[in-house]
Amino acid sequence: MLYDNLHGRMPKFRWDVIWLPLGPLCGAGVCLYVDNLLSESSEEVRKLRSYMYAFKAG
Repeated sequence: MLYDNLHGRMPKFRWDVIWLPLGPLCGAGVCLYVDNLLSESSEEVRKLRSYMYAFKAG
C-alpha cells in the first residue's frame, strides 16, 4: 500500500509527448530518403540501359 502511494506520485515518462511531434517528422525523413534512393537508382538504370543499347547498336 505504501509502495503504491509512492509509485503513484512519481512522474511517469510519457512517450506519446515525444512521439506526437517527432513521429511525423521521422516518417517524412524516411520517405524523403527512400524517394532519393529511388531517383538515384532510376538514373543508374537509365544509364545502364543506354549503355546496353549503345553496345547492341555498335
